[in-house]
Amino acid sequence: MIYAVSHLVCQEKIDREGVIGSNDCGLEPDSIEFQCILRYSGNIFPVLKWRKTGGDLVTPNTVTIDRIEHQVTVMTMINPHLDMDGSSYTCETNLSNYSWTSSRVKLLC
Repeated sequence: MIYAVSHLVCQEKIDREGVIGSNDCGLEPDSIEFQCILRYSGNIFPVLKWRKTGGDLVTPNTVTIDRIEHQVTVMTMINPHLDMDGSSYTCETNLSNYSWTSSRVKLLC
């Protein structure tokens, strides 16, 4: 066996009521966090990436990847900004059709 995904588990830390982004109001901006854990078997190491749905990959310096035996964890923390309003984020893997998509970001300010 070269590669088999056995399980993809993801979670998000985002206020569904809305988040505060960069602003001129003097309000402290929120952060949004996403995490996915992929368990696999085989001898090819899977790659997980975060992508803004319908858009570009999330900037690599905001992504943390942790690899242990037969498990890959990918996390990202994003500071909300205006062009994120209504966007969602997808965790995708290079070797299978497993993916997960977050809730839509609702920007309050």
